[in-house]
Amino acid sequence: MTVPNAKLRLFSLSIGFEQDVVTARQQARQLAGSLGFPQQLQIRIATAVSEIARNAYQYAGGGRVDFSVVSEPSPSGSRRLRQTLLIEVSDRGNGIAQLEEILAGSYHSETGMGIGIVGTRRLMDRVDIESTRHGTTIRMSKVFPPTAQELLPKDLQAIVDDLSSRSPKGAFEEVRVQNRELLEMMAEAHLREEELSRMNQELSETNTGVLALYDELETLNRISLMLASKLDLVPLAQSLIDVTTGLTDADLGVFLLGEGPGQWRLYAVSGRSAGALSDLGLGPDGKLIWSEIPASITRYADISDMPSGGILGELPDSLGMLSCMSVPVQQPEGGHMGMFHFWSKSKSAFSERSERILGSVAAQASIGLEKARLFSSVTAASDAKDQFLAILSHELRTPLTPVLALISSLHANDSLPPYLREKLVVIDRNVRLQARLIDDLLDFNRVIKGKLHLDSDIVDVHALVTNVVEICHPDADAKEQQLTVQLDAERSHVNGDSARLQQTLWNILKNAIKFTPVGGNINIATLVEGETLRIVITDDGVGIEADVIREIFNAFEQGGKQVAVEFGGLGLGLAIARKFAELHGGTISAYSAGKMQGTTVTVELPIALSKSFSAPTAPTPEIPADLTGTRILIVDDHADTLEVFTMILESMGIVVSTALDGKQALEIARQKSFDLLVSDLGLPDMTGYELVGRIHEIQKLPAIAQSGYGMPSDIEKSRDAGFSAHLIKPVAIPTLIETIRNILATGLPNGGAD
Repeated sequence: MTVPNAKLRLFSLSIGFEQDVVTARQQARQLAGSLGFPQQLQIRIATAVSEIARNAYQYAGGGRVDFSVVSEPSPSGSRRLRQTLLIEVSDRGNGIAQLEEILAGSYHSETGMGIGIVGTRRLMDRVDIESTRHGTTIRMSKVFPPTAQELLPKDLQAIVDDLSSRSPKGAFEEVRVQNRELLEMMAEAHLREEELSRMNQELSETNTGVLALYDELETLNRISLMLASKLDLVPLAQSLIDVTTGLTDADLGVFLLGEGPGQWRLYAVSGRSAGALSDLGLGPDGKLIWSEIPASITRYADISDMPSGGILGELPDSLGMLSCMSVPVQQPEGGHMGMFHFWSKSKSAFSERSERILGSVAAQASIGLEKARLFSSVTAASDAKDQFLAILSHELRTPLTPVLALISSLHANDSLPPYLREKLVVIDRNVRLQARLIDDLLDFNRVIKGKLHLDSDIVDVHALVTNVVEICHPDADAKEQQLTVQLDAERSHVNGDSARLQQTLWNILKNAIKFTPVGGNINIATLVEGETLRIVITDDGVGIEADVIREIFNAFEQGGKQVAVEFGGLGLGLAIARKFAELHGGTISAYSAGKMQGTTVTVELPIALSKSFSAPTAPTPEIPADLTGTRILIVDDHADTLEVFTMILESMGIVVSTALDGKQALEIARQKSFDLLVSDLGLPDMTGYELVGRIHEIQKLPAIAQSGYGMPSDIEKSRDAGFSAHLIKPVAIPTLIETIRNILATGLPNGGAD
């Protein structure tokens, strides 16, 4: 039985002559073979022993070689012992003076000393060196190979006995053996070299494949980023065909988008020969092609093998295309969405790699194109909604203009009895409410689209509160409500848009009046907390239940269906107020103890750091009080508006001419001279923008635009077209008269909106 951690000495050799070095090498090789080492390891062990023994002989005058076997537990925990061949070479020389340099590989030998140590460390598993001025011991170990049997002491003794019975070979014989071993090693090295060459070739091919794969992945990643960054269909299609045409090095690439069964629209072209298709058009206006698209990727190494006609018909022979490839783009839900098609002036220009990459690109393109299509649909729907709201606003406002004008005219009639005046107040209030509802719809649409323009100035909130209270007092008086104001804030100036801030306060106060019963109380107070101005509007009205109060600032929220039926409205006032407050860097909040417990709405705005002083203004021109004899041409397709405006303006001594469309207005302008043009923008035969330009070709005169279109872009467009002012319907007669007087006084366009 072998004892763990046992070292069994086998035999020793003395080194005193050159022949002893040869014998040591022979014994090491024969022992290694008997222990189960394969031939290559036998040679490595023998060479290591030979090198170290020769060093002992040459530099120390001789030494001793001891061969042992060490048995110890296996590191893997198996029951089999790990056995190691241990060879110790010792001498009584003066030691190795440059040992550290030798081991570090920095020693340069002139005699050959040290080369054996370095080589031995590569040949054996482990080499330990002890060197002093009294001698050197070098221990070399090599673990038994896995194929070797575990040897018991008796087995080892049998091996030693066998070796001792063999007669040593002479130097000549040993050289012959070494030569044979050298030839065998050279043959094996050649085989290794061929194997390494083959492995290098395989590795090179693998590296080439990896690099190609990396390039493909990088390309796909770049395309993914491009797809994520583009939402417009035409630019996306162009980017896709540009990238894929470059990938395939095609001379011509096209992208077709499906528009129906067998119908494909040319959306993008790319490549060196793209100019050949320049007359076909691109995008929604591109050439419409009737053809069947291949169900899968199709390559034609020779274009003459392609079915007659091809996807774009036969290309001109002058292009010299010789090969082509088609790559269909599948829809997520099935079927074909579109197709890439590529041509080359070289035969067999498109490879399997091209197929593989473009197949992946087509899969990504499917998602990107579907997203772009959805975005296009949503954008079109949004534009249609904006257009609808603009037209709706115009059509709803236009009938209100003559009503408001008549009311203004009748108000000025002192002969009307009081009861009729009260009725006029009711009519006036409802007309203005109708206009306010229209404004709320348009304002909310501007806010959610981020198109609301805010002017920035130093605004006195106390002045705004006073204006709002004055405007709303008639409504509160009609319900016999007590409206009180406490403007206690010592600082009341904020940075913002005075019109929007006033609208915010107006919306809140109108809500308070609407939801407070007859005889109720409403209070408006201001106070300062730190650098914040608080405007608090409190009523003792119907209140708000706890589960509703969190939602009242959402669009179209009115606190339930019953509230909407009872009180009316769109539910946009508070939503708009919140957006306006937030755009000014403020907040708005509401509190109520519950149903019939009243409501408190608080607006908080950052206080302006300092008041700004307006620059001196130019002297105000004298505004003519008497408009008698002023010649005005009014153009509007709404006959009632023309009739009412004519009646009122002529009563003031103004000479009025009217036209129902642009053509009629131009005929009148050629026959008469005018001081002013007042024109609607939505005429049946041309726009007001076109009309003012054509009238200015006939005679130069200031012009006022009036329209239900009141977006900032509409006002800017009016100014650019040549209008001096833009009035938003319904237009009150006092506003129209004031605008006429201002324009006639200055003679200059002001581009304003009222």
